Amino acid sequence: MDEQPERRTGAEDPRAVLAERFDPPPGLLPPRPTRVPDDPRRMSPLQASLVRPVRVVGRVGLNLLPFFDEPDPVRPASNTSWVWSLRRFARSAVWLLPGYAVLLAISTAGADGLRRSATFSAGAGLRVLGLALATWVGLLALTALTGLLATARTRGTATAGLLLAMFGALLLPLAPLGGPGFVRVLALLGGGVLTLGWVLAGLAVARSGVFGAFDGTLLVIAAPMIGLGGLLLGILQTVGALLVLAAGIGIAAKTGRLLPKPGSTLAPEPSGGAPA
Repeated sequence: MDEQPERRTGAEDPRAVLAERFDPPPGLLPPRPTRVPDDPRRMSPLQASLVRPVRVVGRVGLNLLPFFDEPDPVRPASNTSWVWSLRRFARSAVWLLPGYAVLLAISTAGADGLRRSATFSAGAGLRVLGLALATWVGLLALTALTGLLATARTRGTATAGLLLAMFGALLLPLAPLGGPGFVRVLALLGGGVLTLGWVLAGLAVARSGVFGAFDGTLLVIAAPMIGLGGLLLGILQTVGALLVLAAGIGIAAKTGRLLPKPGSTLAPEPSGGAPA
């Protein structure tokens, strides 16, 4: 008696039937992806190039840093650990900008610029110390700000502003000594150069597309007040310090949203780097 072909019921999954009838040959199937080793030192150059993070380019022209995991302290130094350390330092040190504004406001409160009033002469030593400390903190804040703008389109402007501010800061602490002569000329020269440096820093912030344009505008307005204008009229330095305080808080608050938190899915880059 001939065997009857097995009849399939309608309840059977049609996808299984199609897969059974139209099973492609093994040669047409795509190769399975190779497993990436957990240890980056065991990676081949091809595997290292595949897992290397890709630089993201924003619409404003800013190259955002890749998202990295915090490196393991037992591993040797690599590009990953360097980027992470620089990013963490810059995001923390930029909070020195509001601190600079507070120190500057305290050091210049009640001052009369280069005029030698009785109150100004009596506390000249403390004002020199306070102004020098405020200037040092301000330079650290500008350094951190320049580091955050290192990949922005205005990084050249930010770097020029930092260099000019450093040069002017060397002469600005001589301002409380006052009096005619060479010291006064040096103080005015330092104030003018410092003003130009802060103007360039404000323009770099306003045009970077990373921070708010309003914060950069505040820095530009405050630059002549904390620089040359403040030496001629002491009250301007205090007003300029308040403007820097407002701009510094806005800039420092935005650094927390500048880069997302490091992801946990990307493998770290090998120490020696991988060919692009």
